[in-house]
Order: sequence, then structure tokens, then C-alpha cells
Amino acid sequence: NGFEWFGIGNSFTGRGLSSTAGNATNPTIALTTGNGIYVAWQDDTFGNFDIFLRMWNGTSWVAVGTSVSQGGLSQSAGESYYPSVAFMTVRVPSTQTFTTQPVVAWQDTTTGAVQVHLAAFFPGDPGQSDNSLTAAYEYFPSIPANWYAVGSTAAQSSVSISGTPAGSVAERPKLVMAETGIGTGRVASVVWQDT
Repeated sequence: NGFEWFGIGNSFTGRGLSSTAGNATNPTIALTTGNGIYVAWQDDTFGNFDIFLRMWNGTSWVAVGTSVSQGGLSQSAGESYYPSVAFMTVRVPSTQTFTTQPVVAWQDTTTGAVQVHLAAFFPGDPGQSDNSLTAAYEYFPSIPANWYAVGSTAAQSSVSISGTPAGSVAERPKLVMAETGIGTGRVASVVWQDT
């Protein structure tokens, strides 16, 4: 309101917007162009630190896919730290519609090296089969809503984008999405500290 700080939903009460039993640390916030609010953090509720994310839907803080389930969106056997959030426009093939979805970068220790990982949420596609037998229609397979490693078709997030060798460290990634100027395309730029 311009005069005082106030909470959004349960963000100032109880366990806050994380609503988890573990330690929720290193939060980061990002806003969509339509004023959507997303918050990501590292959380050790299920043992090791995983990356969790919630969005404000206008009434409450909700998960995006599996983003607050065991393993979070990182789904890593190692420790996941320092999330950074941005947004990209994705096309749902069977409906030819565009939607803005979160993309998250973080540092991860699964391989023995500290590496930077990147995942994006895809909202799912019911698919469409070609029943018309005309060139105007194509076949689109059904794709489940899930977090996907960027650059992979696997429904997981364990692909390193930094390629850091064992014994080296790629840490504290920062993610920025930029318009390409071609249609609704956006390109991801990720920077990190590397030793």
C-alpha cells in the first residue's frame, strides 16, 4: 500500500510460504510481466537440500508441478543450492498456444563436482492424433506436465549445463531470459562463478 510491509497469503505467518518442516534458505523471487509472483528456495525437508518453488495464484501459494514434493524440482541425489528464477514462453504443440512458464537454474553436487543445472516447467500437452488424413493436421504425442532439464527430453533435472569437472566448482548461478525478437522466442543466459 506504499506505507507499510504486509504479507501475501501466509508469507508472514507460521512456516511462511514454504510451509515445509525443514530449513528453507536462500530464497529468490521473480515476477512475470503479468505480475505473477514466483519464489524459489533451497529446502532440506527430505534430507539433502533440494530446490523448491511456489507461485502466488491470487489466493494462496501453490506448487508448480512437483516443485514442493520430495526431491523438489531439482530431483537430485546431491545437494542443490542457490536457485535463480526467470520465465520463458513455451508453445503447446497440439493447441498452438503460448504460455509463460518458470525456468530455474541452481548449483548441484550430484556428480562430485559443483555444477550448474537448469530446468523448465512444461504445462503438459493432451496430444492430438491425425484423424483427418490431410496435410493440414499433424500428430502430436501426449506430453505430461513436469519439470524438464533444458536441452533434454527427459522428465528430470539432472543435466549439468556448466560441465564442471570433478574437483571444480561452478556456483551461484544467475539466470536471465531475453527476447530474441523472433516471434515469441526467448533465450536463456546463465552466468556463474567458476573455479
